[in-house]
Amino acid sequence: MKTNANVHKCTSQVQIQNLHVAYGNNVIYNNFSHTFDGNKVHVILGKSGCGKTTMLNAIANFVKFDGVVNCGKLSYVFQQPRLALTTVFGNVEMVLLNVIKDKTERAKMVQKYLNLAEIAPLGGSFATNLSGGEQQRVSLARAFAFPSDVLLMDEPFKSLDLGIRKTLYKTLDNLLNQNPRTTILVTHDVDEALALADNIYILQDKPCVLTEICQIATPRTKRDLYSNDMLTLRKQLENLL
Repeated sequence: MKTNANVHKCTSQVQIQNLHVAYGNNVIYNNFSHTFDGNKVHVILGKSGCGKTTMLNAIANFVKFDGVVNCGKLSYVFQQPRLALTTVFGNVEMVLLNVIKDKTERAKMVQKYLNLAEIAPLGGSFATNLSGGEQQRVSLARAFAFPSDVLLMDEPFKSLDLGIRKTLYKTLDNLLNQNPRTTILVTHDVDEALALADNIYILQDKPCVLTEICQIATPRTKRDLYSNDMLTLRKQLENLL
């Protein structure tokens, strides 16, 4: 199988056309097409192993596939933080080395995103020595510092406890308000989807089918996850998983 990816920066949308991905005889996607609207948070729910990460990796051109993917520049936040063996500041600066040549201006940009991700006090600390939640703050700062159009997130809060996850939801929302990105986040956590999504989808079957379930118009900061509407939606989503 060859890669026919056509990835470019002409659109903040993510357009997938006739995607085919297979691992041996295991066909994950076959003639799959979908367009994710620009500057929205699209959350994909599905059971472990259903193909969520494969979709992200196809968009990022990390796996071989047939078909076409059109999107802009990408940032990627992984489930396990992939941080370099350097300081917090250095991890964010590295994605700007070819973007901002002036060292002083680059440092200002790094500091801006460390502040937005609420990790600035640890800028001089060795990144891999931080806690899991702190490391994901570094990952978020780095992803937003890079001038991308699209943010891919592969269950970035999965291994964190509930309290830390909730604080990171607020951090992500703040970063998105300051710097809107077309975001595709995959998870198996219904509450996470309800907290973060503009659009929620269910990914199921083999080959995979993506079904739009709902749009949530209420701003993330004003959502009551225990309102009657949200409880009804939670039950609906849980029944589909």
